[in-house]
Amino acid sequence: MRGRLTAGWLLFVVLCLAAGLSVGNRKAATEDYRVGEAGRAEAMAAEGGLERRPQEQVLISGPDQAKATAEIIARMSRLAEVEAVDLPVRSTDGHTLVVVTLRGPELEARDHVAALRTRTAEVQARYPSSRVEQTGRASIGSGMDQRRGADLARSEMIALPVTLIVLWLVFGSVVAATVPLLLALTSIAAATGLAMLASHVFPDAGVGTNVIILIGMAVGVDYALFHLKTDNARPVIVSSGLAVALSAATLYLAGDVIYASLATATILVTLVAVAGAVTVLPATGGRRITGRPGRTWAWPARRPVTALVLAVTALLALATPLAGLEVTEISVESYSRKVPAVQTRDRLIAAFPELRGAHQIVVRSDPAQAPRVRAVLAGIDASPSRLHTSADGRTTVLTVPVLDRNDSPEAARSLTYLRKDLVPGLLNVVPGAEWAVSGDVARITDYPAHQRERLPLVLAALLAVTFLMTVAVFRSVVLGVLGVLLNLLSAAAALGTLLLLSPGPVGSRVPLFLLVVLFGLSMDYQFFVVSRIRAAARTGLPAPDAVRTGLTESAGVVTSAAVVMTTVFVSFIFVDLAELRQMGIVLAVGVLLDAFVVRVLILPTILRLLGERAWWPGRAVG
Repeated sequence: MRGRLTAGWLLFVVLCLAAGLSVGNRKAATEDYRVGEAGRAEAMAAEGGLERRPQEQVLISGPDQAKATAEIIARMSRLAEVEAVDLPVRSTDGHTLVVVTLRGPELEARDHVAALRTRTAEVQARYPSSRVEQTGRASIGSGMDQRRGADLARSEMIALPVTLIVLWLVFGSVVAATVPLLLALTSIAAATGLAMLASHVFPDAGVGTNVIILIGMAVGVDYALFHLKTDNARPVIVSSGLAVALSAATLYLAGDVIYASLATATILVTLVAVAGAVTVLPATGGRRITGRPGRTWAWPARRPVTALVLAVTALLALATPLAGLEVTEISVESYSRKVPAVQTRDRLIAAFPELRGAHQIVVRSDPAQAPRVRAVLAGIDASPSRLHTSADGRTTVLTVPVLDRNDSPEAARSLTYLRKDLVPGLLNVVPGAEWAVSGDVARITDYPAHQRERLPLVLAALLAVTFLMTVAVFRSVVLGVLGVLLNLLSAAAALGTLLLLSPGPVGSRVPLFLLVVLFGLSMDYQFFVVSRIRAAARTGLPAPDAVRTGLTESAGVVTSAAVVMTTVFVSFIFVDLAELRQMGIVLAVGVLLDAFVVRVLILPTILRLLGERAWWPGRAVG
């Protein structure tokens, strides 16, 4: 029987991977990312055939730049991926710029840019005394993908051996230590295949794999520990997994392709890990290893009020930096300068400052009003090369250069001025005109604004899930309220610690995603600790003794799981990608605080003080 279950699990993993690979991964398209006024402007432009086209810039300098420029133009013009090559432009400091426009949508350019970069490298090799280098959104995106892959590989090289060592210390056996690790790795493999299938419903925004690895290692090891170190852990594992999955599902309410991708990845890898933990783990015959009682947990029982006040005060102090939280959309301005295409962009901007970024004013009107619209927009920028009208005359787009950093206050003020004052004031004279402003600054402004708008809805759903899941499992309204409050306290302290350790703006996707994940993981420990305490109470022990017994049985498991999980998250702190690094910090700190402070100190102390009232309107016994 054991052999069949193990073989069945491995077959399931292989089938998931095979099914995913057979249908492939559907990447999110440009239109999937549109939010706010910027998204509305881009949709209007696309309707008129004036959407942003993918462009690459080749920057040339040195003694042979004339020959290199001619050769770049000739080689690029022959490529099937290229739609047009502009005439070269020379800067005041002696650089030459060649702009190459690719065929197809903006996001697909990353898949086709390799051919262009190959031609640039060939020309560079022919003229070594000159500098011939390429940049652009596609080149930078491709470079960031390579950097992300290298970061993940390095994280795995750190996380896997360290996790194995920690598990060996916990279990005292290398064989036993490999079981949680194998569950995590096979869960990641199966979830990766399932995520490819799911991408045809929820397009992959390019973050799914990162999340599957991050969460898969955490919950896979977590559930394996619950199984191997306790009896009858199956109900707790199932309840915990459902809690994590339902918490992640609240991200769908954000109405954003990136959050939908994050939610899908988290749900799939969590449910797969649960399935493995309740089916294949019992088949391994792994022995139960009971955590030894620790004197560390006796002090709160002796001085509960003092322990509670000190612990809550410490967490509130860690949370105070959240008052100054600033979020920003991570853009090319803050990308790692270790990516060659980003370095080239810096040199490009130094030579051609007007290419740093742009506002795009999109106007839709009756075709008969097109001349009037063009005249009005020409009053903003008279350059004919920046003003385009669609073939049907309904859509006109003006591109206005931005000389400031796209994430600077100056750029934000210029966007506000265009949207609130200049454009409405000028276009009000055009009957029936509809307008919106997009561009580089608008994209990184509207995205965080869209998240702030959806935050109350997601947060309300998350709190409701926490409350209802706790009430459903333990039949206690008091525990439901307590779970919500403690999760908020734990998550706030973890996010506040991030601001202490890493001052400055936080990636716009970080707070909400981590809030959801921390709530889910916190419920893991909440369910485990409370279930042990309730089991002790059902034997007839008074409340203080039940808490002490339940804590003795659960504290070692929870803290061991937290230490192992933290080793996984810490490995992400050493990556170059800012958002991934910030996620690693928050998750590592959050798990440690939740396990060592909230679940084995604050929660049991409150339960001891509440006594039988903690189970209202039900009872622990019966």
